[in-house]
Amino acid sequence: MPDQHPAPKSRSHHPGCEEAANPECDCRRCFSLLHQHGILSAAITSEGSPTDFKARLTDLFGSAFTKVDSDPVPAQSTRREWQPIATAGTGKRRTQTEQRFVDVTLRDVLWNVHSILHPPSFKAGWLELAEGLTVTADWEGLAARLTAWTGDPDDGSGYFWSSMLAAAAVSPWTAGTPGAPDIITQSSLPQLGHARFPRAGSGRNLTAIREMANTNTTRAAADVISRALSRSALAIRDRRLVLAVVGSAVSPDLWHHPAATRHHLIPAVLGLRTRHNAQFSLDNHDAVEDRIDGDLGQKWRDRAAW
Repeated sequence: MPDQHPAPKSRSHHPGCEEAANPECDCRRCFSLLHQHGILSAAITSEGSPTDFKARLTDLFGSAFTKVDSDPVPAQSTRREWQPIATAGTGKRRTQTEQRFVDVTLRDVLWNVHSILHPPSFKAGWLELAEGLTVTADWEGLAARLTAWTGDPDDGSGYFWSSMLAAAAVSPWTAGTPGAPDIITQSSLPQLGHARFPRAGSGRNLTAIREMANTNTTRAAADVISRALSRSALAIRDRRLVLAVVGSAVSPDLWHHPAATRHHLIPAVLGLRTRHNAQFSLDNHDAVEDRIDGDLGQKWRDRAAW
């Protein structure tokens, strides 16, 4: 495909957030706008050889496991600490299963995006839309405005941008793109307002995304997102796919983010599968999107978070 280069970013942004090797990244400077920006841009532009990119994915997300409940062998690596199944308690086993579902599937989404090479022009316009959706050219200005309205980012702030992208995903696209007022309306959905792991019920296990409850922050985000989508010349289905891929990547941790898992990760899998015959490592008896919905989704659904 034509040579494409990401727009320049301020040197003041923490490079660790852009690479985000650890899911614990709390995105305290950019509200997750540039979270995993490096690997996302590389996937969209098909940067590097397939071998090099696959190695980079393994460094970030671990190996492409085909089972969610098998101990890694010496040649395999995991993104998070793994306790052998034989010694792990019930809760730990469930946690590891849930985390592997999202970590491996996000890895596969990025791998499949990187693998789209023919025709060479197929992804033309994808990078421009991704850069618009992540405000790459002016993330500092937007982050400063968000901070002025809600104060310094906290533990939930990193989930804000992916949640606003989810609000766009579930908004009406009757005019070919969601309007800012519709995105603002959808941002008030209670399922979008908290970060929580699948079995979290209440209390300290729920993290409020306070920016989702502020009219200034949601309005500013909705304006940016709607404008980026409306300016894109891509077909609607391609805009939706790019939105889903970006929304999956910028979430600090899909295991803690039901809105991103439901409205970004699963649609990204479906879009890549139907449009590009993509295969996923955890397609085992059932398609991985159905397995995620049946496992993580059901747990979040039971807690009115899905």
